Amino acid sequence: MQVIPRKRIHTPLSKAVLARACDSRVVDDFEDAFARRTKQDEALAFSSARFGLELVLSYYGVGSGDEVLLPAYNTPIVANVVRRLGARPVFVDVNADSFNLNADALAKQVSKRTRAVIGLHAHGNPFNVSAVNAFCEEHGLILVEDCAHALETSYHLKPAGSFGHAAVFSLGIGKELNTLGGGVVVTSDEGLSKHLREEQKHARRASPIVTLRKVMKASVFEKALLPRVFALTSYPVLRILRMFNKDPLAFLFEDIGVKTPKNAEFSRLQASLGLFQLEHPAHLKARRKNAHALAKKLSRIVPVQNVARFSKHSYADLVFLSDEREKMLAHLLARGIDAQPSWLTYCGKEQHTISRMISKRTVLLPVRADFSKETLARVYNAVSVGVA
Repeated sequence: MQVIPRKRIHTPLSKAVLARACDSRVVDDFEDAFARRTKQDEALAFSSARFGLELVLSYYGVGSGDEVLLPAYNTPIVANVVRRLGARPVFVDVNADSFNLNADALAKQVSKRTRAVIGLHAHGNPFNVSAVNAFCEEHGLILVEDCAHALETSYHLKPAGSFGHAAVFSLGIGKELNTLGGGVVVTSDEGLSKHLREEQKHARRASPIVTLRKVMKASVFEKALLPRVFALTSYPVLRILRMFNKDPLAFLFEDIGVKTPKNAEFSRLQASLGLFQLEHPAHLKARRKNAHALAKKLSRIVPVQNVARFSKHSYADLVFLSDEREKMLAHLLARGIDAQPSWLTYCGKEQHTISRMISKRTVLLPVRADFSKETLARVYNAVSVGVA
């Protein structure tokens, strides 16, 4: 039985990528390509997405005593950025079908202190941008798109990242676009882009040692997640730990707890990696095609995210809900399929019933660009048996 690891790290460190990293303009070229892809005027790369988000919120005056609305089904990282600025994150419940921000619930949480809304495209599924945008315009609020997993996402035929005052993309090793860490802010606000350019000028130069560590870490992960290696090393340990509802790999690829110097430079090597992947998107498109096909079949037997009309889910994560998640995870693992709970969690309070329910039931399935029809059928059949 071939074991299917939950992730496949894609780090195309070819000779061409390394050679391009010597070009002094490669960071500018990467940012220009990213801006074109998101249909924004400017894209600016930073050491991390959370630092980029902090700079954006700070520029728009979010600070002590202010409130920021964000979905309760989320990662704690975003709320912590808001708190670092002295503001208070106010959580809003999500919709049961899309797992995204419930636009109708925003009105119940807005106050005189509200300054901004952070809209998350959960797992790569676009939120209701039209409704959230209208709400922000009505109340004079800043809209920031959280595009951590939305590189291939679109809403009403427009790319994610092109709607708010600004949008933030994450480029960690577990993301769709892997540049060994980092983040990109995109915007058409000239004032914001000038402010961010000034911040970039103060960035500490990328240390060759830090860059080497990132390369080595990605290389280790890439080798460890090869099916044969994974089957002989991590898989037996996971089988044992799953009996105790433990999963040491759950947040391995989400940079939770990773301390990146806030003023660190986005290196040329990172830019070269990102630019290569933007210019050669076949891997991203093939993976999304497989995930879409599997999600369509799964929708017949389990709840999956509903996608709005004329919109596209990136399927950075392929998620379904299970009433008995731990049993389902153990069942899939016994059949060689390494699934996991969602990296998103419940961040709100007791009144957010939908967010709490979703966070307790999510199952993330592995999907890769090189999955054959037989492998997709194997995953679907395993879920089907688990449901029965």
